[in-house]
Amino acid sequence: MQAADSRVLQDLEGLLGEALPPVARFDYCHFGYREEGGRLVALELQGRNLTGLPESLGDLAGLRSLHLNLNRLRSLPPFLQGLRGLERLSLGGNALRGLPDWVGGLPSLRSLNLSGNPLDCLPDRLRDRVGLEELYLSDLGLEELPAWVGGLSALRRLVLFGNRLRELPAWIGGLARLQELTVGGNRLRALPEGIGALTGLVELSAYGNLLEALPESLEGLSRLRELALQDNRLQRLPQGIGARGALEYLVLNGNLLEALPESIVRLDRLKTVRLQANPWRELSPAQEGWLRRLGERGVRIRR
Repeated sequence: MQAADSRVLQDLEGLLGEALPPVARFDYCHFGYREEGGRLVALELQGRNLTGLPESLGDLAGLRSLHLNLNRLRSLPPFLQGLRGLERLSLGGNALRGLPDWVGGLPSLRSLNLSGNPLDCLPDRLRDRVGLEELYLSDLGLEELPAWVGGLSALRRLVLFGNRLRELPAWIGGLARLQELTVGGNRLRALPEGIGALTGLVELSAYGNLLEALPESLEGLSRLRELALQDNRLQRLPQGIGARGALEYLVLNGNLLEALPESIVRLDRLKTVRLQANPWRELSPAQEGWLRRLGERGVRIRR
């Protein structure tokens, strides 16, 4: 390992009071480092009560991923702006009240997690990160989305769980590359009609809101595989929901649904269906047969 990278490991281990282990993959591990060709490329330092970072960390020219979730950081030290190759920066669950402008200037940044910090505001400089593909803004107390999010044309994943959003802006339909949208745990009473323009959407999670109906434009989401709508106030579903033949995960429990559209029997790729805790009237024979066929195929059904 190169001298600068070895020095960072030594400084981190001195700060942590424990050895930092090498990890081949971080799938289920949240502590350690990964190297390639003698250079540190990833650091996972979750849940270590860190209040600061060693200055040598700013010398890691090859670092691509830095995860600092669930620590006690109150600010980001300026030497981190030297991480010009950084692609993923995860800062969830710290004590950050502000974010320095230089974060928006990191040229390689593709994924940013700010969830669960007591941020006073989100810096406008983030609008410059048009290459950002993943943005996590959960549990920030947001009452509205900053307009600059609409300019992040490369965005594939947008996570807004646990805020105070009462509506989604119409411009969200312009995020043409969006594949995953999570807006659960807000105060939404409706989804914008323009959401149907997100034709690349694979996952839509809008559970735990105040939704009473869904826009008919949802019929246009031909690639949608996961639709999570539990714990809302839905009284009906779009009549054309059966056109979403790619759906594998349909969660509707805890609503006010009395009936299902007849087209639902065309959803034959489902792997999970949850219908419980709704005031159902009797399902049609075709729908009963559809559920029976799904059950015989091993689909997980709760009703």
